[in-house]
Amino acid sequence: MKRIKENRSLLVYLLLSVLTLGIYAIWHQNRMISDINRMLKSDGKRTAGVGWLILLFIPTLTIYSLVWHYKIGKRLNENLMRWGVPSCVSGGGLTALIFFSRQIPFLSLIAEYKMIHATNRLARYYNRGRLSE
Repeated sequence: MKRIKENRSLLVYLLLSVLTLGIYAIWHQNRMISDINRMLKSDGKRTAGVGWLILLFIPTLTIYSLVWHYKIGKRLNENLMRWGVPSCVSGGGLTALIFFSRQIPFLSLIAEYKMIHATNRLARYYNRGRLSE
């Protein structure tokens, strides 16, 4: 079993994203989604990668971004609850944060923090063998 990174940080994400003009943000999101898909393979679902988000963001007038975040939040919440891990994220919560971040930009940082935090929680359980592949 390959270990999953369990200490992702919002601060590192922000700093490296600024320094690399957003390239790190794309890499980070894609890596996190890949890890989520690996950890939650047993739920029979698959979260689309960042490539789809980038590709469909403008043609759907950003609606795909809301759908993408909703699905991630819902999937993380369902699986955290399924494995008895306290949940800090939900599909509706992430979607609301992303939607309202268009008026209040720092809300997207809260959404990112919640995704990172939930993924770190799952990774800790996964790395200790408490989640099955």
